[in-house]
Amino acid sequence: MVPREAVLVWMFEWSVIFAGAQKFMPLDVLEIAAGTDALPLGQLKFCEQQPVLVQTTVESLLPLATQLEATLTANEFDRANRYHFSVDRQAFLARRGLLRLLLSDLLEQPADRIEIGIGSTGKPFLLNHSELHFNVSYSAGKLLIGFRQSKRIGVDVEVMRTLSERREMARQVFSKSDCATIEDARSCEQNKLFFRAWTRLESFVKATGAGLTDRSKIDFLSHTDSIEVSCGGVNWLTEDLELTRPFAAAVTLECPAG
Repeated sequence: MVPREAVLVWMFEWSVIFAGAQKFMPLDVLEIAAGTDALPLGQLKFCEQQPVLVQTTVESLLPLATQLEATLTANEFDRANRYHFSVDRQAFLARRGLLRLLLSDLLEQPADRIEIGIGSTGKPFLLNHSELHFNVSYSAGKLLIGFRQSKRIGVDVEVMRTLSERREMARQVFSKSDCATIEDARSCEQNKLFFRAWTRLESFVKATGAGLTDRSKIDFLSHTDSIEVSCGGVNWLTEDLELTRPFAAAVTLECPAG
């Protein structure tokens, strides 16, 4: 969800390299569609450095609620019960249960025995399987999960909607160039560009596990398809994902060394 105020902290030098240099094969997003009575377990396979990406909706997971909730820990139920609205509790249970079942499939380990920790930046990670990275994003009922073997990954999905404070938010988090790109576009394109920049930024921050102090230097709209950023001696590739409207989404991948 887009926060009203975004205060991000980043501690490394970075530079935009060029577009598409390390571009991976076309990134397919496996969809768990409405009416599904079974999860695609056994279909999740890693191919070299390609990520595994899964999208669905909370509504699509409702028939699987019993199976999903059976994987959860007492602490996770406690977290769910902190939500004031039942729809938010239901969404948390669904996305955490799905995450556990998909991790179980990839790790070949019982779902309820997988230990998930929270890093200092708030990013979840696997306590006993440091070789497998994952990231989760949720917006307006849409769920996006990314998995990666050995290399880090960040994903973000946002429902595109009209924001009264969009211009001010853009000035707070985007570069001057990106702000100008949005404002100079036709009015019918401005929202799309805003959420393209936002999802690229969010997926980048989530992949690196840190934030940005000097975000005004990063031009997330400098290239149409993808951008590659060098940060702390590591290259990161950020690409858009094609989801059904009204959603925008992006993924950031740690590039292989060399």
